[in-house]
Amino acid sequence: MQIVDEPVKIKYYLQQGWNLISFPVMPNTDNIYNLIPCLEKAVFWCPYSEKYYELGSSDLRYSAKIGRGIWVKVYVDSEFEFTGEPILSRTLNLARGWNLIGGTYQTSSIHDQNNIIISIFGWNWFDWYYPTNWIYQKQAVWVYSLEYGMVSLGQYPPGQARSLGKGCGSYPPPPPWEMESTSVDKNNSTPIAVSYTHLRA
Repeated sequence: MQIVDEPVKIKYYLQQGWNLISFPVMPNTDNIYNLIPCLEKAVFWCPYSEKYYELGSSDLRYSAKIGRGIWVKVYVDSEFEFTGEPILSRTLNLARGWNLIGGTYQTSSIHDQNNIIISIFGWNWFDWYYPTNWIYQKQAVWVYSLEYGMVSLGQYPPGQARSLGKGCGSYPPPPPWEMESTSVDKNNSTPIAVSYTHLRA
């Protein structure tokens, strides 16, 4: 992980309900509840047990360091900002299956030297999963890995970054509220998008 000593300010805008975010700037507190106003719950995905777990009150800086994506639920539309050191590159350990990872301070691509990744999905504010090639600032994405291994995030030239966004025969895990149905393009074997709009809490 490459961190620049010069601090920067970063600002987040959250919609009421669930939001998927990451921390490309090192937070100035370990307690996410001290950072986000009106926060009801924060959870992360464990790829080994394939379950969500609530983020502890002392886990925020560790989560930023290892590149976790985090689902946060707020009572009302909220915004928050903080100042910290930007993370410009990461080396991540992936488990077999779905991993929820965060990006870097700048829009990043994935250097997958061992060709273990076969799918990557982003999430937008209209409650859709969609295939993508990039990880934008403050964004988290789902990555499907064929096996345990390491990948790097950074500003890699197109020749080094794999062309991702391909379907792997399954969707990312549902958001951390009960999933009852999905919307799928049945005429295309590659998952296009999964809608959870009607389930937004």
